[in-house]
Amino acid sequence: KYDVNKYTFKKKYNEIEKIEDDILKNNKDRLEWIEIVTYGTRYIVRVEERKINDSNRLNNYQNIISKKNAVIVKIDAISGEKVKSVNDYVKKGEVVISGNVTLPNNTVVRKMAKGVVYGEVWYRVDMDYPFVYQESSYTGKHRKIYAIDFFGKSISPFNFAKYKSFYSKNKKLICSNLLGICLIFQQQYELVVNDEVYTEDIVRNKAINYIKEKMIKDNKDIVEFRDVKILKSSSGADSMKFDIFIRVIENIGVIDIISDDNNGLSS
Repeated sequence: KYDVNKYTFKKKYNEIEKIEDDILKNNKDRLEWIEIVTYGTRYIVRVEERKINDSNRLNNYQNIISKKNAVIVKIDAISGEKVKSVNDYVKKGEVVISGNVTLPNNTVVRKMAKGVVYGEVWYRVDMDYPFVYQESSYTGKHRKIYAIDFFGKSISPFNFAKYKSFYSKNKKLICSNLLGICLIFQQQYELVVNDEVYTEDIVRNKAINYIKEKMIKDNKDIVEFRDVKILKSSSGADSMKFDIFIRVIENIGVIDIISDDNNGLSS
């Protein structure tokens, strides 16, 4: 769908970003996060599936558990019993606010635990950021031509007034699998391309701002960045590689139903 095939040119940095955004937009109920990383001639696609709580369950008894390994910084318990405290380290799946409440007479009753739990979560991110940022915009001009596609490369011998840059939609008319050649009908839309060239200091600042914006966009539970630190960096021909350490405050509490067949233990 996004023209990522053998014998095609590597996608530019901003094109990859647009593909990521489009995939997330069209799969809101299935994907929580996606990242496409270029390694030489390969693309590595990392995804995290979205888990949706079943709101139709009739069981009213629930715990609030931690969905991530974290250090608790705040617990706002509306109902239930707090079994963890501020500054406690919790692992993913541990109960923070319990729906099993112990009364003064040591009787245990079940309730629907409600509340919000905030924790400090640590992330380690590897990323590349380019020295050249390219932005494209449409001029409004477009045309229709016939071209020859040879192993993913388009050749238009009868096109004498070529656009310097353009986006195209192709329709294959006649193909020879043996020769790897196709006659295609092509709709071209002219683009104006502007390049910005950055220094290493600018790239460092932009990389930090980019990762913060992307994390907030991908994770709506983040409420604060405590620290973003570049642990390692190295310069390549067209980009810088970064190893980044991030500390954030985010909402880590999620509902966990207490089943009737486990004697009050979290399911």
